[in-house]
Amino acid sequence: MSHAQVKSRVFLQWAGLLLCVAAYEIVSILIDKPAFPDVTRILRGLISFIGDRKFVWPSFGYTVARWFIAWILCGMTAVVLGAILGYFADAYRLASGVLDFLRSLPATLLATFSTAAFGIGEISMLFPTAYVVFFTVIFYVAKHGQFVDKTRIQHLRRLHAPFRFILTHAILPDYASGIMTALQQSLSLSFLIQVSSELILGSAGNRGIGNVLYDFKDYSHFDALLASILILGIVGYAANIAFRVLQERLFPWLELPLQPIRSQ
Repeated sequence: MSHAQVKSRVFLQWAGLLLCVAAYEIVSILIDKPAFPDVTRILRGLISFIGDRKFVWPSFGYTVARWFIAWILCGMTAVVLGAILGYFADAYRLASGVLDFLRSLPATLLATFSTAAFGIGEISMLFPTAYVVFFTVIFYVAKHGQFVDKTRIQHLRRLHAPFRFILTHAILPDYASGIMTALQQSLSLSFLIQVSSELILGSAGNRGIGNVLYDFKDYSHFDALLASILILGIVGYAANIAFRVLQERLFPWLELPLQPIRSQ
């Protein structure tokens, strides 16, 4: 991409953002309700949100920590199990229907089950997020395994090549596209589920950004509510950009396909 194309792309992105802001301002004027404060009030709420280091940022940190822990632990576990499952065609056919069904369950509704099973605590806060990460990743990785040419892996096994060599020269290059697609699909989705779970359950010990959003709603602080939603969107967007940068560093030759995901 040339320098002129990059400048044009950046200009169009900022122009689109400004058009959205202008459209919202018009809507807020026409509707004229407290739930739709003008852009100036939202900016004031954003400044107040960012400046609250005693309540908002610690709560935000708890949410991000839960999200990251669930995504890393369950994502890596699902990658390993999905690669093994996808390698064996008969095992995949046996499990694919069950995995597709389980990943289709609305994870946010599992928040009430996790509370009944584990009580209100960190486990019940993590369970819906861990669930959606695990079954999203294992489904995509196992499905990708059906399209991987296993001849090279089998050939290296017959030559008694060390497992580390097979892993780095055959398994990872062949599975990289499926693994990175699955992890990327689960990244933003799991953040959505984490915040939604805290909104539904109320966070353990009043810790979590979902609890903050709930309080904003109760006290009719709509400017702060919209500002916090904006911050959450920026965090999710930044996480996706960081993931793409990581993917380009690890696998510069890889282009991730766009695949639809089911709404949770």
